[in-house]
Amino acid sequence: MDGQNRHRAIMGSLPHPFAVTLFEDWVFWTDWNTHTVERAHKFTGEGRLTMGNNTHRPHDIHVYHPYRQPRSENPCKTSPIECSHLCLISPGGDRSSCECPDHFIALAVGFKIQCVADCSSTQFRCGDHEKCVPIWWKCDGQSDCGDGSDEPLTCPPRYCPIGQFQCQDGNCTFSSYLCDSHPDCPDGSDEDPALCSDHRCQENQFQCANKQCIPGTWHCDDYPDCADGSDETAEGCAQKTCRPGQFRCNNGRCIQPSYVCDAQDDCGDQSDEPYNECMGPDYKCDEHTEFSCNSTYRCIPQWAVCDGSNDCLDNSDEQGCGSSFLGLEDVTCDPTGDFRCDNHRCVPLRWRCDGNNNCGDGSDERDCQPRPCSESEHRCDNQQCIPGAWVCDHDNDCGDNSDERDCELYTCRPGAFQCASGHCILPLSNVTDVLTAWTSLTRPHVPPRFPGGRWCPPSQFECKNRLCVTQNWVCDGFDDCGDRSDEELSLCCKTNEEEGSELTQT
Repeated sequence: MDGQNRHRAIMGSLPHPFAVTLFEDWVFWTDWNTHTVERAHKFTGEGRLTMGNNTHRPHDIHVYHPYRQPRSENPCKTSPIECSHLCLISPGGDRSSCECPDHFIALAVGFKIQCVADCSSTQFRCGDHEKCVPIWWKCDGQSDCGDGSDEPLTCPPRYCPIGQFQCQDGNCTFSSYLCDSHPDCPDGSDEDPALCSDHRCQENQFQCANKQCIPGTWHCDDYPDCADGSDETAEGCAQKTCRPGQFRCNNGRCIQPSYVCDAQDDCGDQSDEPYNECMGPDYKCDEHTEFSCNSTYRCIPQWAVCDGSNDCLDNSDEQGCGSSFLGLEDVTCDPTGDFRCDNHRCVPLRWRCDGNNNCGDGSDERDCQPRPCSESEHRCDNQQCIPGAWVCDHDNDCGDNSDERDCELYTCRPGAFQCASGHCILPLSNVTDVLTAWTSLTRPHVPPRFPGGRWCPPSQFECKNRLCVTQNWVCDGFDDCGDRSDEELSLCCKTNEEEGSELTQT
Protein backbone atom coordinates (compact mmCIF):
# COMPACT_ATOMS: atom_id res chain seq x y z
CA MET A 1 0.00 0.00 0.00
CA ASP A 2 2.29 2.77 -1.29
CA GLY A 3 -0.26 4.75 -3.31
CA GLN A 4 1.08 3.65 -6.68
CA ASN A 5 -0.91 2.20 -9.60
CA ARG A 6 -3.84 4.44 -8.83
CA HIS A 7 -6.77 3.87 -11.16
CA ARG A 8 -9.92 5.95 -11.52
CA ALA A 9 -12.74 3.43 -11.78
CA ILE A 10 -15.85 5.56 -11.35
CA MET A 11 -16.41 8.79 -13.26
CA GLY A 12 -19.30 11.15 -12.78
CA SER A 13 -21.29 12.25 -9.79
CA LEU A 14 -19.89 11.32 -6.38
CA PRO A 15 -21.16 14.15 -4.14
CA HIS A 16 -20.08 12.93 -0.69
CA PRO A 17 -18.94 9.29 -0.38
CA PHE A 18 -18.53 8.42 3.29
CA ALA A 19 -17.93 4.69 3.84
CA VAL A 20 -16.69 2.11 1.35
CA THR A 21 -16.22 -1.67 1.28
CA LEU A 22 -15.19 -4.28 -1.30
CA PHE A 23 -16.51 -7.76 -2.01
CA GLU A 24 -15.55 -9.86 -4.99
CA ASP A 25 -15.94 -7.68 -8.13
CA TRP A 26 -18.03 -4.95 -6.53
CA VAL A 27 -17.35 -1.80 -4.53
CA PHE A 28 -20.11 -0.60 -2.21
CA TRP A 29 -20.32 2.89 -0.68
CA THR A 30 -22.62 5.28 1.17
CA ASP A 31 -23.23 8.90 0.20
CA TRP A 32 -24.21 11.59 2.70
CA ASN A 33 -25.59 14.06 0.19
CA THR A 34 -27.83 11.67 -1.74
CA HIS A 35 -28.64 9.52 1.34
CA THR A 36 -28.00 6.39 -0.73
CA VAL A 37 -26.16 3.08 -0.65
CA GLU A 38 -24.63 2.37 -4.07
CA ARG A 39 -22.48 -0.21 -5.83
CA ALA A 40 -20.42 -0.42 -9.02
CA HIS A 41 -17.82 -2.68 -10.61
CA LYS A 42 -14.54 -2.11 -8.79
CA PHE A 43 -12.41 -1.94 -11.96
CA THR A 44 -14.67 -0.47 -14.66
CA GLY A 45 -17.31 1.42 -12.67
CA GLU A 46 -19.99 -0.24 -14.78
CA GLY A 47 -23.23 -1.60 -13.42
CA ARG A 48 -23.66 1.28 -11.03
CA LEU A 49 -26.79 0.75 -8.97
CA THR A 50 -28.54 2.53 -6.11
CA MET A 51 -29.27 -0.25 -3.65
CA GLY A 52 -31.11 1.80 -1.07
CA ASN A 53 -32.32 5.32 -0.32
CA ASN A 54 -32.45 6.53 3.28
CA THR A 55 -34.15 9.38 5.08
CA HIS A 56 -31.01 9.99 7.11
CA ARG A 57 -27.34 9.98 6.12
CA PRO A 58 -26.02 6.39 6.01
CA HIS A 59 -22.78 5.91 7.90
CA ASP A 60 -20.62 2.78 7.89
CA ILE A 61 -21.16 -0.15 5.52
CA HIS A 62 -20.08 -3.81 5.73
CA VAL A 63 -20.64 -6.89 3.62
CA TYR A 64 -21.62 -10.06 5.49
CA HIS A 65 -21.04 -13.28 3.58
CA PRO A 66 -19.75 -16.79 4.41
CA TYR A 67 -16.76 -16.18 2.12
CA ARG A 68 -15.68 -13.34 4.39
CA GLN A 69 -15.37 -15.73 7.36
CA PRO A 70 -14.89 -19.38 6.29
CA ARG A 71 -15.96 -22.04 8.77
CA SER A 72 -13.18 -23.52 10.91
CA GLU A 73 -12.60 -24.97 14.35
CA ASN A 74 -12.20 -22.36 17.05
CA PRO A 75 -9.02 -23.12 19.04
CA CYS A 76 -10.24 -20.84 21.84
CA LYS A 77 -12.95 -23.41 22.67
CA THR A 78 -10.58 -26.36 22.79
CA SER A 79 -7.67 -24.67 24.60
CA PRO A 80 -7.01 -25.92 28.18
CA ILE A 81 -6.28 -22.33 29.21
CA GLU A 82 -9.28 -20.07 29.91
CA CYS A 83 -9.00 -16.37 29.00
CA SER A 84 -10.80 -13.79 31.13
CA HIS A 85 -10.93 -11.11 28.42
CA LEU A 86 -9.41 -11.75 25.00
CA CYS A 87 -8.62 -15.01 23.21
CA LEU A 88 -6.77 -14.35 19.95
CA ILE A 89 -6.41 -16.95 17.20
CA SER A 90 -2.85 -17.33 15.92
CA PRO A 91 -1.99 -17.25 12.19
CA GLY A 92 -3.03 -20.52 10.63
CA GLY A 93 -6.01 -20.91 12.94
CA ASP A 94 -4.69 -23.91 14.90
CA ARG A 95 -3.53 -22.14 18.09
CA SER A 96 -4.71 -19.37 20.38
CA SER A 97 -3.33 -17.06 23.08
CA CYS A 98 -4.78 -14.98 25.88
CA GLU A 99 -4.28 -11.23 25.77
CA CYS A 100 -5.38 -8.31 27.90
CA PRO A 101 -6.81 -4.94 26.85
CA ASP A 102 -4.70 -1.80 27.05
CA HIS A 103 -3.85 -0.73 30.59
CA PHE A 104 -4.48 -4.25 31.93
CA ILE A 105 -1.95 -6.80 33.18
CA ALA A 106 -2.21 -10.61 33.01
CA LEU A 107 -2.11 -12.84 36.10
CA ALA A 108 -1.97 -16.65 35.90
CA VAL A 109 -4.52 -18.19 38.26
CA GLY A 110 -4.45 -21.96 37.81
CA PHE A 111 -5.58 -22.74 34.27
CA LYS A 112 -6.95 -19.23 33.74
CA ILE A 113 -5.30 -16.01 32.56
CA GLN A 114 -6.97 -13.26 34.56
CA CYS A 115 -6.64 -9.66 33.35
CA VAL A 116 -6.73 -6.96 36.02
CA ALA A 117 -6.55 -3.20 35.65
CA ASP A 118 -2.98 -1.90 35.76
CA CYS A 119 -3.37 0.78 38.42
CA SER A 120 -0.65 3.16 39.56
CA SER A 121 0.21 3.90 43.19
CA THR A 122 -2.03 7.00 43.09
CA GLN A 123 -4.99 4.98 41.84
CA PHE A 124 -7.39 2.54 43.50
CA ARG A 125 -8.30 -0.75 41.83
CA CYS A 126 -12.02 -1.45 42.10
CA GLY A 127 -13.28 -4.73 43.53
CA ASP A 128 -14.08 -6.20 40.11
CA HIS A 129 -10.47 -5.55 38.97
CA GLU A 130 -11.83 -3.85 35.85
CA LYS A 131 -11.34 -0.20 36.68
CA CYS A 132 -8.86 2.21 38.24
CA VAL A 133 -10.06 5.40 39.90
CA PRO A 134 -7.94 8.23 41.38
CA ILE A 135 -6.93 7.56 44.96
CA TRP A 136 -8.60 10.80 46.06
CA TRP A 137 -11.93 9.37 44.90
CA LYS A 138 -11.70 6.65 47.52
CA CYS A 139 -13.75 7.39 50.64
CA ASP A 140 -15.16 10.64 49.19
CA GLY A 141 -18.79 9.63 49.85
CA GLN A 142 -19.54 8.73 46.23
CA SER A 143 -19.43 5.26 44.70
CA ASP A 144 -17.18 5.75 41.67
CA CYS A 145 -16.42 2.05 41.10
CA GLY A 146 -20.07 1.13 40.82
CA ASP A 147 -19.71 -1.82 43.16
CA GLY A 148 -19.10 0.27 46.29
CA SER A 149 -15.57 -1.08 46.79
CA ASP A 150 -14.15 2.46 46.91
CA GLU A 151 -16.48 3.31 49.82
CA PRO A 152 -15.87 0.57 52.44
CA LEU A 153 -17.23 0.80 55.97
CA THR A 154 -13.70 1.42 57.23
CA CYS A 155 -13.47 4.86 55.56
CA PRO A 156 -12.38 7.67 57.91
CA PRO A 157 -14.55 10.80 58.27
CA ARG A 158 -14.51 12.95 55.14
CA TYR A 159 -13.61 16.63 55.60
CA CYS A 160 -12.42 17.69 52.15
CA PRO A 161 -14.49 18.76 49.10
CA ILE A 162 -15.00 16.18 46.39
CA GLY A 163 -12.09 16.20 43.97
CA GLN A 164 -9.44 17.08 46.55
CA PHE A 165 -6.96 14.79 48.29
CA GLN A 166 -7.50 14.35 52.01
CA CYS A 167 -4.28 14.20 54.01
CA GLN A 168 -3.94 11.66 56.77
CA ASP A 169 -4.29 14.45 59.36
CA GLY A 170 -7.58 15.61 57.78
CA ASN A 171 -6.19 18.61 55.88
CA CYS A 172 -6.93 19.06 52.17
CA THR A 173 -4.82 19.69 49.09
CA PHE A 174 -5.40 19.66 45.36
CA SER A 175 -4.91 16.39 43.52
CA SER A 176 -2.51 18.02 41.04
CA TYR A 177 -0.10 18.64 43.94
CA LEU A 178 0.33 14.93 44.70
CA CYS A 179 3.83 13.52 44.33
CA ASP A 180 5.42 16.75 43.07
CA SER A 181 8.33 16.57 45.56
CA HIS A 182 6.80 19.38 47.59
CA PRO A 183 4.84 18.48 50.75
CA ASP A 184 1.52 20.31 50.63
CA CYS A 185 -0.05 18.34 53.50
CA PRO A 186 1.20 19.46 56.94
CA ASP A 187 1.99 15.82 57.69
CA GLY A 188 3.62 15.24 54.29
CA SER A 189 1.20 12.41 53.42
CA ASP A 190 0.82 13.72 49.85
CA GLU A 191 4.48 12.80 49.30
CA ASP A 192 4.40 9.45 51.07
CA PRO A 193 6.99 7.12 49.46
CA ALA A 194 4.46 4.29 49.15
CA LEU A 195 1.89 6.61 47.56
CA CYS A 196 4.37 8.04 45.07
CA SER A 197 6.32 4.86 44.31
CA ASP A 198 4.52 4.35 40.98
CA HIS A 199 2.85 7.69 40.30
CA ARG A 200 2.13 7.98 36.56
CA CYS A 201 0.96 10.71 34.28
CA GLN A 202 -1.64 10.24 31.57
CA GLU A 203 -0.59 9.19 28.06
CA ASN A 204 -0.93 12.72 26.70
CA GLN A 205 1.18 14.17 29.54
CA PHE A 206 4.87 14.46 30.32
CA GLN A 207 6.15 13.42 33.73
CA CYS A 208 8.70 15.74 35.27
CA ALA A 209 11.60 14.45 37.32
CA ASN A 210 9.76 15.60 40.44
CA LYS A 211 6.73 13.46 39.42
CA GLN A 212 4.74 16.54 38.32
CA CYS A 213 2.54 16.06 35.23
CA ILE A 214 2.29 18.62 32.42
CA PRO A 215 0.70 18.40 28.93
CA GLY A 216 2.91 16.51 26.50
CA THR A 217 2.92 19.45 24.08
CA TRP A 218 4.72 21.52 26.72
CA HIS A 219 7.75 19.22 26.62
CA CYS A 220 10.67 20.94 24.88
CA ASP A 221 8.71 24.07 23.95
CA ASP A 222 11.51 26.43 25.12
CA TYR A 223 9.59 27.31 28.28
CA PRO A 224 10.18 25.54 31.63
CA ASP A 225 6.80 24.25 32.80
CA CYS A 226 8.10 21.73 35.34
CA ALA A 227 9.00 23.27 38.68
CA ASP A 228 12.41 21.60 38.39
CA GLY A 229 12.88 22.54 34.70
CA SER A 230 13.22 18.89 33.69
CA ASP A 231 10.98 19.37 30.65
CA GLU A 232 13.54 21.63 28.95
CA THR A 233 16.86 19.89 29.58
CA ALA A 234 19.19 19.83 26.58
CA GLU A 235 19.78 16.09 26.90
CA GLY A 236 16.08 15.27 27.21
CA CYS A 237 15.04 17.44 24.26
CA ALA A 238 17.82 16.02 22.09
CA GLN A 239 16.51 12.51 22.76
CA LYS A 240 12.84 13.38 22.34
CA THR A 241 11.23 11.26 19.66
CA CYS A 242 7.98 11.88 17.86
CA ARG A 243 5.26 9.32 17.34
CA PRO A 244 5.38 7.25 14.16
CA GLY A 245 4.19 9.31 11.23
CA GLN A 246 4.93 12.69 12.84
CA PHE A 247 7.49 15.28 11.71
CA ARG A 248 10.15 16.33 14.21
CA CYS A 249 11.03 20.03 14.19
CA ASN A 250 14.54 21.27 14.89
CA ASN A 251 13.33 22.62 18.23
CA GLY A 252 12.01 19.19 19.27
CA ARG A 253 8.33 19.80 18.59
CA CYS A 254 6.27 17.17 16.79
CA ILE A 255 3.72 18.08 14.12
CA GLN A 256 1.59 16.23 11.57
CA PRO A 257 3.35 15.54 8.24
CA SER A 258 0.58 17.38 6.39
CA TYR A 259 1.80 20.59 8.10
CA VAL A 260 5.18 20.37 6.35
CA CYS A 261 5.53 22.73 3.38
CA ASP A 262 2.07 24.24 3.83
CA ALA A 263 3.40 27.83 3.85
CA GLN A 264 2.72 28.19 7.58
CA ASP A 265 5.27 28.11 10.40
CA ASP A 266 3.83 25.31 12.52
CA CYS A 267 7.12 24.42 14.23
CA GLY A 268 7.80 27.95 15.40
CA ASP A 269 11.36 27.86 14.05
CA GLN A 270 10.49 27.58 10.31
CA SER A 271 12.07 24.09 10.17
CA ASP A 272 8.86 22.69 8.65
CA GLU A 273 9.09 25.20 5.79
CA PRO A 274 12.55 24.77 4.15
CA TYR A 275 12.09 26.75 0.93
CA ASN A 276 14.41 24.78 -1.36
CA GLU A 277 12.99 21.45 -0.22
CA CYS A 278 9.39 22.64 -0.42
CA MET A 279 9.98 23.84 -3.99
CA GLY A 280 11.56 20.49 -4.92
CA PRO A 281 9.98 17.50 -6.67
CA ASP A 282 8.99 15.75 -3.43
CA TYR A 283 6.38 18.41 -2.72
CA LYS A 284 5.10 18.95 -6.24
CA CYS A 285 1.31 19.17 -6.43
CA ASP A 286 -0.63 16.29 -7.94
CA GLU A 287 -2.00 17.64 -11.21
CA HIS A 288 -5.00 15.32 -11.08
CA THR A 289 -6.26 16.04 -7.56
CA GLU A 290 -4.51 19.21 -6.33
CA PHE A 291 -4.24 22.87 -7.24
CA SER A 292 -0.86 24.64 -7.13
CA CYS A 293 -1.05 28.09 -5.58
CA ASN A 294 0.59 30.95 -7.48
CA SER A 295 2.94 32.74 -5.06
CA THR A 296 3.36 29.95 -2.51
CA TYR A 297 4.36 26.32 -2.83
CA ARG A 298 1.14 25.29 -1.14
CA CYS A 299 -1.02 22.52 -2.61
CA ILE A 300 -4.74 22.41 -1.91
CA PRO A 301 -7.42 19.92 -3.04
CA GLN A 302 -9.12 20.88 -6.29
CA TRP A 303 -12.49 20.81 -4.56
CA ALA A 304 -11.29 23.73 -2.39
CA VAL A 305 -10.84 25.97 -5.46
CA CYS A 306 -13.46 28.68 -5.82
CA ASP A 307 -15.19 27.77 -2.57
CA GLY A 308 -15.11 31.31 -1.17
CA SER A 309 -12.21 30.56 1.20
CA ASN A 310 -8.64 31.83 0.79
CA ASP A 311 -6.95 28.43 1.15
CA CYS A 312 -3.78 29.41 -0.76
CA LEU A 313 -3.15 32.39 1.54
CA ASP A 314 -2.52 34.50 -1.58
CA ASN A 315 -6.14 34.19 -2.81
CA SER A 316 -5.00 32.62 -6.08
CA ASP A 317 -7.50 29.79 -5.59
CA GLU A 318 -10.36 32.30 -5.66
CA GLN A 319 -9.39 34.21 -8.81
CA GLY A 320 -10.98 33.73 -12.21
CA CYS A 321 -13.72 31.54 -10.85
CA GLY A 322 -16.31 32.77 -13.32
CA SER A 323 -14.22 32.14 -16.43
CA SER A 324 -12.09 29.41 -17.93
CA PHE A 325 -10.30 27.78 -15.03
CA LEU A 326 -8.62 24.41 -14.37
CA GLY A 327 -9.37 23.47 -17.96
CA LEU A 328 -13.11 23.92 -17.49
CA GLU A 329 -15.41 26.46 -19.08
CA ASP A 330 -16.82 27.35 -15.68
CA VAL A 331 -16.29 26.05 -12.18
CA THR A 332 -19.54 24.41 -11.17
CA CYS A 333 -20.69 22.48 -8.15
CA ASP A 334 -21.89 18.92 -8.25
CA PRO A 335 -25.46 19.22 -9.63
CA THR A 336 -26.69 16.22 -7.64
CA GLY A 337 -25.56 16.92 -4.12
CA ASP A 338 -24.20 20.50 -3.96
CA PHE A 339 -25.55 24.04 -4.03
CA ARG A 340 -23.50 26.82 -5.59
CA CYS A 341 -23.39 30.06 -3.63
CA ASP A 342 -23.15 33.48 -5.22
CA ASN A 343 -19.55 33.68 -4.01
CA HIS A 344 -18.73 30.45 -5.92
CA ARG A 345 -18.57 28.35 -2.78
CA CYS A 346 -20.09 24.87 -2.97
CA VAL A 347 -22.04 23.62 0.02
CA PRO A 348 -24.07 20.40 0.47
CA LEU A 349 -27.55 20.73 -0.93
CA ARG A 350 -29.03 19.69 2.42
CA TRP A 351 -27.70 22.97 3.89
CA ARG A 352 -29.99 24.96 1.59
CA CYS A 353 -32.71 26.76 3.57
CA ASP A 354 -31.68 25.24 6.91
CA GLY A 355 -31.70 28.59 8.72
CA ASN A 356 -27.89 28.90 8.77
CA ASN A 357 -25.76 31.15 6.57
CA ASN A 358 -23.45 28.40 5.30
CA CYS A 359 -22.39 30.25 2.14
CA GLY A 360 -21.20 33.29 4.04
CA ASP A 361 -23.09 35.62 1.72
CA GLY A 362 -26.59 34.43 2.64
CA SER A 363 -27.34 33.10 -0.83
CA ASP A 364 -28.21 29.63 0.49
CA GLU A 365 -30.99 31.16 2.63
CA ARG A 366 -32.54 33.37 -0.04
CA ASP A 367 -36.09 32.81 -1.36
CA CYS A 368 -36.67 29.92 1.04
CA GLN A 369 -40.02 28.43 1.83
CA PRO A 370 -40.59 27.28 5.43
CA ARG A 371 -39.81 23.60 5.71
CA PRO A 372 -42.38 21.34 7.38
CA CYS A 373 -41.63 20.77 11.06
CA SER A 374 -41.34 17.19 12.28
CA GLU A 375 -43.59 15.68 14.95
CA SER A 376 -41.01 16.41 17.63
CA GLU A 377 -40.60 20.08 16.62
CA HIS A 378 -42.51 23.29 17.33
CA ARG A 379 -43.47 25.85 14.67
CA CYS A 380 -42.62 29.42 15.71
CA ASP A 381 -44.59 32.43 14.56
CA ASN A 382 -41.67 33.31 12.26
CA GLN A 383 -42.05 29.82 10.65
CA GLN A 384 -38.80 28.54 12.18
CA CYS A 385 -38.75 24.97 13.55
CA ILE A 386 -37.25 24.28 16.96
CA PRO A 387 -37.17 21.09 19.11
CA GLY A 388 -40.39 20.70 21.02
CA ALA A 389 -38.46 20.34 24.26
CA TRP A 390 -37.36 23.99 23.96
CA VAL A 391 -40.91 25.26 24.33
CA CYS A 392 -41.49 27.07 27.66
CA ASP A 393 -37.90 26.58 28.86
CA HIS A 394 -37.29 30.29 29.67
CA ASP A 395 -35.17 30.76 26.51
CA ASN A 396 -36.23 32.74 23.44
CA ASP A 397 -35.27 30.00 21.00
CA CYS A 398 -37.59 31.16 18.21
CA GLY A 399 -36.16 34.66 18.15
CA ASP A 400 -39.64 36.17 18.35
CA ASN A 401 -40.38 34.74 21.81
CA SER A 402 -43.37 32.79 20.47
CA ASP A 403 -42.07 29.62 22.14
CA GLU A 404 -42.41 31.29 25.56
CA ARG A 405 -45.99 32.52 25.14
CA ASP A 406 -49.07 31.02 26.84
CA CYS A 407 -46.89 28.73 28.95
CA GLU A 408 -49.54 28.55 31.67
CA LEU A 409 -51.59 26.45 29.21
CA TYR A 410 -48.67 24.20 28.28
CA THR A 411 -48.31 20.65 29.62
CA CYS A 412 -44.77 19.46 30.32
CA ARG A 413 -43.44 16.19 29.00
CA PRO A 414 -43.28 13.14 31.31
CA GLY A 415 -40.36 13.35 33.72
CA ALA A 416 -40.12 17.15 33.68
CA PHE A 417 -41.12 19.48 36.50
CA GLN A 418 -43.71 22.18 35.72
CA CYS A 419 -43.23 25.52 37.43
CA ALA A 420 -46.14 27.68 38.58
CA SER A 421 -45.56 29.87 35.52
CA GLY A 422 -46.07 26.85 33.30
CA HIS A 423 -42.41 26.59 32.30
CA CYS A 424 -40.78 23.17 32.31
CA ILE A 425 -37.43 22.18 33.79
CA LEU A 426 -35.61 18.87 33.68
CA PRO A 427 -34.79 16.75 36.72
CA LEU A 428 -31.32 17.67 38.00
CA SER A 429 -29.92 14.22 37.27
CA ASN A 430 -30.69 14.57 33.56
CA VAL A 431 -29.65 18.19 33.04
CA THR A 432 -25.98 17.65 32.23
CA ASP A 433 -26.40 14.80 29.75
CA VAL A 434 -29.41 16.27 27.94
CA LEU A 435 -28.09 19.81 27.68
CA THR A 436 -24.69 18.60 26.48
CA ALA A 437 -26.36 16.58 23.71
CA TRP A 438 -28.73 19.42 22.73
CA THR A 439 -25.94 21.99 22.70
CA SER A 440 -23.53 19.97 20.59
CA LEU A 441 -26.04 18.54 18.13
CA THR A 442 -28.89 20.97 17.70
CA ARG A 443 -27.59 24.40 18.71
CA PRO A 444 -24.28 24.74 16.88
CA HIS A 445 -25.18 28.09 15.30
CA VAL A 446 -27.25 29.77 18.03
CA PRO A 447 -25.80 33.28 18.64
CA PRO A 448 -24.33 34.13 22.07
CA ARG A 449 -26.85 35.42 24.60
CA PHE A 450 -24.48 37.45 26.82
CA PRO A 451 -21.95 40.27 26.26
CA GLY A 452 -18.47 39.40 25.11
CA GLY A 453 -19.62 36.54 22.89
CA ARG A 454 -20.53 34.34 25.86
CA TRP A 455 -23.29 31.77 26.02
CA CYS A 456 -23.28 31.74 29.83
CA PRO A 457 -23.84 34.50 32.41
CA PRO A 458 -20.68 35.89 34.10
CA SER A 459 -21.52 34.04 37.33
CA GLN A 460 -21.17 30.63 35.63
CA PHE A 461 -18.38 28.71 33.91
CA GLU A 462 -18.78 28.27 30.16
CA CYS A 463 -17.77 24.82 28.90
CA LYS A 464 -16.28 24.37 25.44
CA ASN A 465 -19.54 22.69 24.39
CA ARG A 466 -21.40 25.86 25.57
CA LEU A 467 -22.90 24.18 28.60
CA CYS A 468 -23.07 26.40 31.68
CA VAL A 469 -22.06 25.03 35.09
CA THR A 470 -21.60 26.66 38.48
CA GLN A 471 -18.10 27.94 39.26
CA ASN A 472 -17.85 25.64 42.28
CA TRP A 473 -17.91 22.63 39.95
CA VAL A 474 -14.73 23.70 38.12
CA CYS A 475 -11.69 21.54 38.94
CA ASP A 476 -13.60 19.42 41.46
CA GLY A 477 -12.54 16.10 39.92
CA PHE A 478 -15.85 15.48 38.10
CA ASP A 479 -16.61 15.93 34.41
CA ASP A 480 -19.59 18.25 34.87
CA CYS A 481 -19.35 19.72 31.35
CA GLY A 482 -19.46 16.37 29.61
CA ASP A 483 -16.38 17.24 27.52
CA ARG A 484 -13.96 17.56 30.49
CA SER A 485 -13.31 21.24 29.72
CA ASP A 486 -14.01 22.06 33.40
CA GLU A 487 -11.25 19.65 34.44
CA GLU A 488 -8.46 20.57 32.02
CA LEU A 489 -5.00 20.48 33.58
CA SER A 490 -4.00 23.98 32.44
CA LEU A 491 -7.23 25.46 33.83
CA CYS A 492 -6.97 23.67 37.17
CA CYS A 493 -3.29 24.52 37.65
CA LYS A 494 -4.10 28.18 37.00
CA THR A 495 -7.02 28.04 39.42
CA ASN A 496 -4.84 26.47 42.09
CA GLU A 497 -2.15 29.12 41.66
CA GLU A 498 -4.71 31.93 41.96
CA GLU A 499 -6.22 30.42 45.08
CA GLY A 500 -2.77 29.95 46.59
CA SER A 501 -1.90 33.57 45.83
CA GLU A 502 -5.09 34.78 47.54
CA LEU A 503 -4.28 32.73 50.64
CA THR A 504 -0.77 34.19 50.77
CA GLN A 505 -2.08 37.75 50.51
CA THR A 506 -4.60 37.25 53.31
